[in-house]
Amino acid sequence: MILIAAVISVAITASLGAWQLRRAAFKEQLAAQISQRDQLPALDNTALNASNFVAATRDENTWLQRRARVQGRWLHEYTVFLDNRPMQIAGSQRVGFYVATPLAIEGSNRVVWIQRGWTQRDFQDRSKLPELAQTADVVTVQGRLISQVSRAYEMQGGASAPASATTGPSGIWQNLPVVSFGSKELLPLALLQTAPEVEKDSLLREWPAPDTGVAKHHGYAFQWFALSALLVILYVWFQLISPRRKTS
Repeated sequence: MILIAAVISVAITASLGAWQLRRAAFKEQLAAQISQRDQLPALDNTALNASNFVAATRDENTWLQRRARVQGRWLHEYTVFLDNRPMQIAGSQRVGFYVATPLAIEGSNRVVWIQRGWTQRDFQDRSKLPELAQTADVVTVQGRLISQVSRAYEMQGGASAPASATTGPSGIWQNLPVVSFGSKELLPLALLQTAPEVEKDSLLREWPAPDTGVAKHHGYAFQWFALSALLVILYVWFQLISPRRKTS
């Protein structure tokens, strides 16, 4: 019975380790695809306004992390400040706001959320919002396509309530609120802005490189294989070596 249990346990842990290696290989392939997409021409308004673009977004492997250059007008009244978001500054991590504003894409009725950048919060008055320059002109926003604006962990039901008292959708939120844009169509993705649309906009954009989680899967694989080896060692020691030493 002990031998059967040991064999089953080793088989399970070894198979879990092999599964993690397969996941790591898949993530490595995904990282290579993302790197290849970075060499492709940036998507523009024509691509985002194409009638079949929304259907194509269902497969992230065709557009995730691809560069885009979009022209449109900011919907400043919907700007939100996402609370407790980190940014690496001069080698140290600080916590502040991610600023997100929807952009009405020029030449269409489509809207896309832009994760514009990071800004420091006022620690003397935590309800005070940073002042951002606003323009009604058409702007050109450069960035990378991502599946959604940054999300932080929240308790169930937290998405419906702002992090501080506000009127309307703008203000301080834990995560992006659900907003209706009337007849405008919201694209099921977002744009991570990588360069300012004006000369100076006071927002920082030291975004971390895309992490596909390869190292995490390698770590899990090592743990499962180590556990498998430990089970073999324990079985050999307690069932084979130790009994012989006692009888000798």
